[in-house]
Parts: sequence; C-alpha cells; structure tokens
Amino acid sequence: MEEAIGLLREEKVECVHDAASQVLIYIGGTEDEAVACFEQHRDADVRTLRVSSFGGSVGPAITGARIIQAEKWAVEAFGVCASSCMNYWAPAAASFSSTPGTVLVVHGRPPRRLKITEQDLRDSGMTAEEAKLFMANKPTMVYTAYAEHKEFARGLKIPDDWFGSTLAAGGKIAKGIGDPKAEGLLVGPCHARLIAATVPMKVWWPSTKRELREFVAEIPIDVRLKQCELDGLPE
Repeated sequence: MEEAIGLLREEKVECVHDAASQVLIYIGGTEDEAVACFEQHRDADVRTLRVSSFGGSVGPAITGARIIQAEKWAVEAFGVCASSCMNYWAPAAASFSSTPGTVLVVHGRPPRRLKITEQDLRDSGMTAEEAKLFMANKPTMVYTAYAEHKEFARGLKIPDDWFGSTLAAGGKIAKGIGDPKAEGLLVGPCHARLIAATVPMKVWWPSTKRELREFVAEIPIDVRLKQCELDGLPE
C-alpha cells in the first residue's frame, strides 16, 4: 500500500495484469493512461480491478467507468480511491470493496461554473500564456465535464448525495462532522449505502471511535464525516 501511495505522489502509473489471479492492477490518475490500461486488458480474463488513485479528469474517468461497467469488473480499492476514482469507478463496478486502511473520499460533482480568474491561475504557477489559454477554453471545459457527469449519473441512477460535497448534495450533509469547508467527505459504510442497492459495497472501516479519530488524523487533507458513520461504533 505504501508503495502505491509513493507512486501516486510521484505521479507515476502502473498497469499490471496477473492472468493467474484474473486481476488487473492500476495505480495512477483517472486520466488517458487509465483508459489505455483498461482497453489493453478488456479482452483478457479480468474479474477484478485493483486500483489506487487520487482521481483526476472527469472525461477519462467516465470513459474508464464505462469499460468497468461493460466488462462487469469488480473493483477493489487499496491505499486510496478519491475524487473521480470514487465518483465514477466505484458505482460502475459489479461490486466494490476496499482493503484495510484504504482512504475513500468524494468531494462533489463538476461545477456548472468555475469561479477562477487568470490571476488565480498565474498565482498557482501557470505562465501568462498558459493562463490565458485556459481562460479562453474554460467555458467549454467546464460545460463538457458537467454534461458528461450528469449523463453518467443519470444513466446509473446515482443520487447526487453520492458525490459528497455540501454544494453537490444540496446541503443534505451539512450536519456532518468536521469543517464544512473541508476538501472532501470520507466514505464509510453509511455513505456507501447510497449506492449499495445497485452495487454490492463492502468498505473497510475502523472498529472503534478512537481508531476512527486516529485514522482521520493521518489523512493529509481535511475531511468531513457524516454523523451516521459514527453510529454504533464503540468508544
């Protein structure tokens, strides 16, 4: 698991097919490399996709999700499955599970409008030319991502609450635990039930409230918890 996280932080990609176990292992972003990996092995005898991903672009993530759905792959997350990985690959799977210690995070659907300025982009490290090009293409990029998302979610009948952010969920998780401005919502058994009716879900979760607090403290971004994720856990 630590090796996978290390590869992700170095922005490296790994795609390995183990024919003996009928497992395809993918470590990397939800980008074109993921689509290429899935396409390369979709005709092989793959039953399970083991994945570790921080997420990435919406378009390639949804293309990958459609392959997962068509091939009826089970998805097993290890290390981390966040953003577009959890948004799209989990609900497209024949079944979804996570190994002990895996961080599952959602943080909302693509926005209808992107409130960002050219100066914001330059402050983030873009050159003046790169920032101008991005701003020129921003309306199309934002509309495309949002439209692809809505079509995918509608087709699989995924509730908007699944995508996690207060904005996306219309405030329905505003009573969750943690900073409302946190970067993501940590997915546990309670949240997973949102799509459990259509996708068999078995996600790892700490066994006590103390273990949960320790687990959250180790996550390198601020996350929120739904109140129901704590229900039933002993101290």
